[in-house]
Amino acid sequence: MKTEKMTNAEARSLIEVIDEITSSAKNLPIKIFYALSRSRDKLVTAVRPTESMRLKLVDKYGEKTDSGTSVKQDKMAAFQRDWSEVMAQDIEVELYGIRLSDLESSMDGTPNIHLLFNYLIEEEAEPSLETVE
Repeated sequence: MKTEKMTNAEARSLIEVIDEITSSAKNLPIKIFYALSRSRDKLVTAVRPTESMRLKLVDKYGEKTDSGTSVKQDKMAAFQRDWSEVMAQDIEVELYGIRLSDLESSMDGTPNIHLLFNYLIEEEAEPSLETVE
């Protein structure tokens, strides 16, 4: 495991990437599936406070109606400004690393796949070259 620093927005996007990979990649090696699932659990726990913050912002800027509370257009800019501030906050999450050589090429079309490379892919040692005399 390795500790990674990222924003709340990046963590939420990484959860979506992991969901896409684990639901669509056929024949995903079990150790990769396990590492992705465990990392997803850690990410979900780390971003859980953002949902309660979002609800507080909706209460702050919203108006209650019969169908619930919603943010009206005239307060949307202030809501989005505060929400963007929440999403830009840095968090640290312990993630399970994955070696690039263990991944399948079937993940090529996955949206935001770069997040996987930024946070979960571990560097592999390069094979040593022996000097031939």
